[in-house]
Amino acid sequence: MIVDARVRVTLPDRNSDLRPLELPSYMEQYNQVIQYGDHYRATDENLMDEMRNNDVARAFLHAEREFPEEDAHRLNEHVLELQMRHPDTFIGFATVNTSRIRSAVAELRRTYELGLRGLNLQPCFLEMEPVDRHLYPLYAEAEALGIPVALHTGINYSRRHSLNYDHPLYLDTIACDFPDLTIIACHGAWPWVADMVAIARKHPTVYIELGGLAPKYLAVPGSGWEMLLHFGQNVLREQVLFATDWPIMSFGRAIAEMQNLPITAATKEAWMQLNGARLWDRLQAR
Repeated sequence: MIVDARVRVTLPDRNSDLRPLELPSYMEQYNQVIQYGDHYRATDENLMDEMRNNDVARAFLHAEREFPEEDAHRLNEHVLELQMRHPDTFIGFATVNTSRIRSAVAELRRTYELGLRGLNLQPCFLEMEPVDRHLYPLYAEAEALGIPVALHTGINYSRRHSLNYDHPLYLDTIACDFPDLTIIACHGAWPWVADMVAIARKHPTVYIELGGLAPKYLAVPGSGWEMLLHFGQNVLREQVLFATDWPIMSFGRAIAEMQNLPITAATKEAWMQLNGARLWDRLQAR
């Protein structure tokens, strides 16, 4: 039973102002590297079919807000709709418009009361440091509700948004200030993998999530993933989450490359099944 720690919710209305119909020029490098435009064409039916065809039993379904014009409420409503239609398949993560923090906290609480069980934030695309005190009421609310916060870490390919906002050391500060908050580091924080490993080792509340990257690179010498490949098989085995960031990475490719990694069978089982299932069960009990 494969558990995908992060898939993106599909866009509910391609003919509205929810997102620009074409990527801004500063985001074009995303198309060059990861074919980001595929997200615009993906449908709910594609998601369900591909999960079924690749034996992905469960997934954490994320609303991700990366452009100022995106409507957090409408994205959350689509996550809620899919979760209600497939309650045994999805646990939803909300997003919020951080420009009005009281409204953002209220939206997080609203979505929790309706059944969502996480928060996705992309501070780099908002040009905010993750430790900006403006965001702290959201962390406090998530900690009080007992739900995770998923934060973008590592490289982004925007020609406009600085990598300064993506360093995982920010997560150390957040974990110190909110010791009971579960934090999910999306994308594994490459190229700062050593720092990410140290933070996860220090804080058992921090997960390293591998969505949006090709797993085969974890085993390439000199790629920068060596420390995760080593410590992820022993002291951090229970803190690594398999994810695809679908549709950015297909289920078939990600699963095949993960299965081919030179890691133990017990590690593959933990990353791809047990850790996600354990988190799933904890959130279902909220």
